[in-house]
Amino acid sequence: MLIALITLLLIGGSGAGPTIANIKDAEKAVRNVVVDETRREAAIETLEEMADIVRDYSKSKTDTFIQFEKATRSYETTPADLHALVGPEREKVLELQDHIVKLHSELKTHLTEDEWVQMYAALDED
Repeated sequence: MLIALITLLLIGGSGAGPTIANIKDAEKAVRNVVVDETRREAAIETLEEMADIVRDYSKSKTDTFIQFEKATRSYETTPADLHALVGPEREKVLELQDHIVKLHSELKTHLTEDEWVQMYAALDED
């Protein structure tokens, strides 16, 4: 339990980011809300790119968690050893956040304001 808490604090895991389920729900909402096929497909492609990023990061984070857990179990592990593990993970989190923000902005270019509101209304219903 302690290892999990330390890991969550050091490499993230607040659940504040999008999940694959959230993105799939958004895809479903876009399919129902956006009538124009070209914009709908562009929006879905953007959402699929988001899902790929989240999926790839989740795998990377799991690998880092395993390495971190092994390191924390060793009495010989130094703070420098742990920093070497979590430092790159922090960079990945910042890159992920930056990319998701850019894709969020891109998604807005594919939907009208009304469609945007309808999409989020559909997501709120779930």
